[in-house]
Amino acid sequence: MTLPKILIIDDEIDIGEILEEYLEDDFSCTVCSEPEDGLQKIKDNKFDIIISDMHMPEVNGFEIINVAIKEQPSTPILLLTGSSSDDPEIVSALEKGAKGVITKPFKTPDTLIEYINKFIQ
Repeated sequence: MTLPKILIIDDEIDIGEILEEYLEDDFSCTVCSEPEDGLQKIKDNKFDIIISDMHMPEVNGFEIINVAIKEQPSTPILLLTGSSSDDPEIVSALEKGAKGVITKPFKTPDTLIEYINKFIQ
């Protein structure tokens, strides 16, 4: 069985590593701590889901959403945020095409896996 492929983009290396540790048994994870590298991976590879931090210095979540929708229109995008899901910026990102929100700190690995699986086709 081939594991679903997930791209994780977060400029905080620890966050990417924690997510990978949580998800590596159920998903094939590619982690990018450089957002520009993440954008290139979206252009070069096909993923089953993209998880991206909303707030990063060089590239923000909106840029990730725009490139992902152009390059991989059927791939769901989930946003990582320390804000609440009713934050105006998060609401706007959901309107622009993101499919869901993962809030930090993360819940249990099982809860996270269950949530992500809802978006895998």
